[in-house]
Amino acid sequence: TKKASTVNGDLKLLRTMFNQAIEMGYYFDENPTKRIKRFKERNERVRWLTEEEEVRLFRYLSGHLKDMVFIALRSGLRLNELLTLKWNQESQSSYIDFINKCIYIKTTLKLYKRIKI
Repeated sequence: TKKASTVNGDLKLLRTMFNQAIEMGYYFDENPTKRIKRFKERNERVRWLTEEEEVRLFRYLSGHLKDMVFIALRSGLRLNELLTLKWNQESQSSYIDFINKCIYIKTTLKLYKRIKI
């Protein structure tokens, strides 16, 4: 599924293309996208934890959960990227390099995104 903002952006592009084709004389009908309504978008504000909130949160965490939350807050990884991390390098996987304090996220067949922690 696509987000509403993505679909609305695609629809806007299509509308513009048809309007240009009509103006240039390549399309002689009414713009077929004219009656399509846009989706409602949820423009939610992104909020970061304050230092005080972070300290309070870590007071209640322990073990692997504390490590995962720490990595999530410091790296900005998506949930799926975080949950598929390996603790050591395996072929074809994203992993944490504890020696160099880096996370390597597999992005394509041969490329990795490197995040310093």
